[in-house]
Amino acid sequence: SQLPNGSLNLAGVGIANSILNYFAFTFFFLVVTTTSSVAEGLALSAAKSGKSDKDVDLREGEIDDAGRKEGSRIIAGSMLIALGLGLTSASMAWHFAPNLVSLVGSEKSAEALPYAIAYMQSKAPGIVAQLMFFSIIGGFRGYGDLKTPLIGNILSSCSKVAFGYIFLFKMEIGISGAGLADSMSRYFSTLTLLYILTRQRRLRLKDLFKIPEKKIFVDLFAPGGALTVRKIVEQLCFTCTTRVSASLGPAVVASTEVCRQCWSVLSVLWWPMSVAGQTIVAGGLGGLEK
Repeated sequence: SQLPNGSLNLAGVGIANSILNYFAFTFFFLVVTTTSSVAEGLALSAAKSGKSDKDVDLREGEIDDAGRKEGSRIIAGSMLIALGLGLTSASMAWHFAPNLVSLVGSEKSAEALPYAIAYMQSKAPGIVAQLMFFSIIGGFRGYGDLKTPLIGNILSSCSKVAFGYIFLFKMEIGISGAGLADSMSRYFSTLTLLYILTRQRRLRLKDLFKIPEKKIFVDLFAPGGALTVRKIVEQLCFTCTTRVSASLGPAVVASTEVCRQCWSVLSVLWWPMSVAGQTIVAGGLGGLEK
């Protein structure tokens, strides 16, 4: 019997997401390394000015101009690196979408492959914003600000629902509209957080026009190796699961995608502890380099 169109759409989303995550979440380490680099830079700046990291509340704006300058330099460098990685990843994801989808799919799930390609190519442009979003929230967290990134995530989710409603139900674009809604919501939340970051004087726009120093590359990428390997191994598990599901048909792929989304929601519950640890330890290390 023929599957409902909704099942084929969901199966296409599952296949596409199992591939797209390699182009985006492989670089999730930017959140972690930007957080620690900014916190350490601010603490080191405070130590040089004669203050200990305990004397400065990063959340209350008690950072001098030298500290803000250092924080801005690191955040801007991270954003430019994210921009380069994002443009490269997005271009590759869009161009090679048909080839990559065919590798994960199978003959039994052939009906869902056009949906997967359409979703992947419409969502690929959002990878640029997603990676820059990683750098920006890492900058906020480096200042000990955990509320603003939460606002950014809420904005992203709400705007995704709004754009999705417009593209899917009003304009009736189909699965491409779902991917486009995801991309546009990422740009909306990223630009909003960028505006807040500059308003709070944590980022100077002129720093975005400077080539990042070698030290920034090292600080961001050196600790990210282990995190990247862990993320790739995690994604390989999902890809293998999706590949096996695809060999059983689109309905199984659609069911697997529902389970994966549930797992994704539950997996983020431990993040606050991780973020707090990164900020505290990095700030302490920066104070020791006095």
